[in-house]
Amino acid sequence: MSKELTVEELRENPDALITALDAHESVTIIRDGKEIGVAWPPGPRIVQKGTPYPFRNVQRTPLGKPLDFDPVEELIKDRERDRSSAHKGDAASALTEGADRGILKI
Repeated sequence: MSKELTVEELRENPDALITALDAHESVTIIRDGKEIGVAWPPGPRIVQKGTPYPFRNVQRTPLGKPLDFDPVEELIKDRERDRSSAHKGDAASALTEGADRGILKI
């Protein structure tokens, strides 16, 4: 079941939306003859293969290009550099070390 409410009707009687949703009706909101939104009553929670319904058909896009380095290894190296006394305060070497891979270290 579906019900249509105009924006004007909704302003005058906002309880009409709540009443319709309580009756398990979807409500289409209309402004100037055009649909601007739909309110749905809560439905049963559907889980498929361990993933909640709204996300079960999400298309995951691949990365633009594969990374030519391991990000975890880079983080470990950065932490070791930060902890070593030899590189403390040496911002120029930090900038040039990752420049060949396009990494800017700040």
